[in-house]
Amino acid sequence: MRKQLKIFICACLVALSLTILLFLSGGCAAGPGHLSWQQSAYAWSTNAVSTAHDVFLPYVPPPYNGLLEGALAVSTGLLGIWGARLHKNVSELNGARKGPNVDPGPAKVQG
Repeated sequence: MRKQLKIFICACLVALSLTILLFLSGGCAAGPGHLSWQQSAYAWSTNAVSTAHDVFLPYVPPPYNGLLEGALAVSTGLLGIWGARLHKNVSELNGARKGPNVDPGPAKVQG
């Protein structure tokens, strides 16, 4: 049982590390393909963190559950920052597709 717990904690720490790496790689989203990949990775990461919190956390014994809960809290915070950055990048890309807003100015009256 103890060996399984150590393996589980190691797997959770690896998942946290991957989340951090994905977050750090998200700053260089240049095109629609990369943003699409990021959105998929973001959805996968949020699902993984949510599943770990809802399914696995109740079964972790007291000395380790605080550590896992803290790691999940950090992951959730990083995912929130990553989601905000991703939303900004998608908004900028959608704005670039529409082109610049051209204001025709006030109507000229002939007379």
